[in-house]
Amino acid sequence: MQVFCLLSALLAFANGQTYELVWSDEFDGPDIDLDNWQYEITAWGGGVSTLGIIIIIIIIIIIIIIIITVIVFVVVIIVVALIIVINVAIFHLRSS
Repeated sequence: MQVFCLLSALLAFANGQTYELVWSDEFDGPDIDLDNWQYEITAWGGGVSTLGIIIIIIIIIIIIIIIITVIVFVVVIIVVALIIVINVAIFHLRSS
């Protein structure tokens, strides 16, 4: 994204386009200008909303469930394969 913005700015400059600054705030001191800015306190003090955090937690839980399911599936396949190998070995030992 940064490369795209840089290339867009370079192309605009090469074509002779100019831009006019319409607003800025230079943050000249330790305090913010409350006429232009406001504090946003959401969720646990960050910028992510409570709904966003809930969605992230649900996605993590779903990923964990998928990983556990895959592990259980692989273990079941290995156990079934071992049972088949043991039964074949026992059959060959009895028949000889």
